[in-house]
Amino acid sequence: MSEKTSDVKEPLATFKQRALAGLVPDFLVPFLLMVCGGILFGFASDAFMIIAGVVCQLCAILTFIANFIFLPYKRRGQTNGKTRQHITTKKIVNKETWELRELAEGDIGLIIGRAIVNWIEVFFIIPVLIPFLMISSSNNNQTLTDRLFGTVVVQVDPEEFSGKKDEKTTKPIKTEKAASDKTAKTKTTARTEGLAKNNLAMISKIVFIGGSVIPIFYFFLMFLRSLLVTISFSINVWGGFSPFTGALIGQATRGFAIVSYLCFFLIAAALFLLALQYSDKLRINLFIAGGLFVAFIVFWIITYHTSWNYVPFTYVNGNLVQIQVGHIVVWLLAMIALITSLFFVNKSIKQVNEEHRQEIPTYKGHIALIIFASLRFINFIIGVAAVPQFAFGAVIYYLGKLIVWCFVFTMIAITVGTIFKAIKLDTSKIPINE
Repeated sequence: MSEKTSDVKEPLATFKQRALAGLVPDFLVPFLLMVCGGILFGFASDAFMIIAGVVCQLCAILTFIANFIFLPYKRRGQTNGKTRQHITTKKIVNKETWELRELAEGDIGLIIGRAIVNWIEVFFIIPVLIPFLMISSSNNNQTLTDRLFGTVVVQVDPEEFSGKKDEKTTKPIKTEKAASDKTAKTKTTARTEGLAKNNLAMISKIVFIGGSVIPIFYFFLMFLRSLLVTISFSINVWGGFSPFTGALIGQATRGFAIVSYLCFFLIAAALFLLALQYSDKLRINLFIAGGLFVAFIVFWIITYHTSWNYVPFTYVNGNLVQIQVGHIVVWLLAMIALITSLFFVNKSIKQVNEEHRQEIPTYKGHIALIIFASLRFINFIIGVAAVPQFAFGAVIYYLGKLIVWCFVFTMIAITVGTIFKAIKLDTSKIPINE
């Protein structure tokens, strides 16, 4: 790289330092665990391989959360790799003077956002290519993630920069009046209680985000498998052969499903934990939302992991298309539980925004869920009740598939929205629940 004039007064981290910091365990360990879990799911022949795949995926999630969210929060912007390379992330305070500051407790949203975007940037299409091009074209060695979040990575003195937050112990100032000492002690106790309460809220926030990552891949695999099976069925109907059975990706989808269900339960647990931080009506709304979300999980698991009796649905070019009635009925129950849960979550969000001066966006995806769930039910009723004919049957079949695909992408959008809503949640504004 050619010589560049830096705007930052502190020595910048080089591409080599950042690449070495990202090798082990920043990116490589969770990535390999994720790949191993996917391979175990794809070739699972017994329960042991499925359990091993689940363990690998969970370890990948925990490693990601620990190294990209928890450690930077505790170590002023340093991951394990950055600590070894003696570099850290700092926030740009003023773009004109390029004044920097260390990451603090109020930057948890920035830390979480950086972690998610950083992974997308590093592995998008060709691994590491985008960060390399971005750093090469920047005077301040900023990646795309740095530019989006207004940060830079700089070198630090390992002796002066311990990586841990300064432990500032505030000792009460001795005065002549005993009342002043008592007041100071009371304030210190209140701050300690508030910190403990915010820590619980912070845990629920991190669980929200960590639990929402894997379901995104799960829903995408559902769409991919459905698309490939539909293409294969169409070729078989008009061409006489089936190029794809969906067995391999079906195994991978089932493996991701197990991990996703665990993540769903984590999200429900985060709702309950967050409810404990608030009181009265807000707490009730969050508890109802969490309970309904648990009902959604149970119905969803029953829907996709129970054997149902088939009934004729329609015909496409003489090929009988069958459907599982029980599958549709329980799936609709799952949708009712999810939609109602989102309704109570929205009530909670609106109340939090009004009472505690937050700016969390409400869910909009439940409206699309209502539309697609209704359309799927109508499609099912028409397909069963009408006299099967080729042209009509083909329209009903492909329309049903299109509705399912739209539904799956709505679920992906809702899951992604959960991540950004959690990022928006300012835990410092959560009041102490006396």
